[in-house]
Amino acid sequence: MKKLIFIFTILLTSCGARKVAVNNTETKTDSVAVTEIIVKDSVKKENEVITNVTSLNEYEEVELRPIDTSKAIVINGKEYKNVVIRAKKNRTSNSYTNTIKASETQSIDSINRSIVVKKDTAIIKTKNVDKKEATGLNSLWWILIILLVLLALRFIYSYTKPFN
Repeated sequence: MKKLIFIFTILLTSCGARKVAVNNTETKTDSVAVTEIIVKDSVKKENEVITNVTSLNEYEEVELRPIDTSKAIVINGKEYKNVVIRAKKNRTSNSYTNTIKASETQSIDSINRSIVVKKDTAIIKTKNVDKKEATGLNSLWWILIILLVLLALRFIYSYTKPFN
């Protein structure tokens, strides 16, 4: 009888099952970079021509008269007698001045714009554990209740047994 109870106990009890479900989500990083380069090139040329015309007129008039008309006058090694000498000098000078100024300015401007769009996806880990209890133990409780009821009936039957 002990062997029979031992075999039923082993058959009705069993290990519980454990089911583990793990979900992993990885992180992904996506980045988009947009670089915009704006180059402005400007050239500025200036030419300036300045012309100056300068005219110089000199007019000179010299009149020589002798103080005594009876005497001769000597001018530049020449002898003149009873003469009024008029010398006129007219001097004209023109000067032309040309000035050329040339300037060239070149500038290069560059503007860099960078736009970075970054998208991150996070890691999510979920762990679900399903644990099932041994179903044999539940059955064992029912069998134990039935055995207790049988023992109680046997005990009651032995007291209520008619006397032989």
